[in-house]
Amino acid sequence: MSTQVTVRLADESVEHVDHLVAMGAFSSRAQYIDQLVRRDAMLRRSLADLARLHEFAGEDGDPYPEFAGLDAMATMPSDME
Repeated sequence: MSTQVTVRLADESVEHVDHLVAMGAFSSRAQYIDQLVRRDAMLRRSLADLARLHEFAGEDGDPYPEFAGLDAMATMPSDME
């Protein structure tokens, strides 16, 4: 199931999306936007999970040393904030 929505985007954004669709990277504008929304949702869930891991660490240190450095990989790009 899907829902059709109307959004207002900057001209440059639409040009970018249209270029990707014309190159065949995506089958439609909708597919591109859907992928961005899904990726953003996944990123935000991952960041929330990471925050919970840091909460568990507390003052005693990191309870999961095998995950050291993952927070540097899970930064949100500035254009997605």
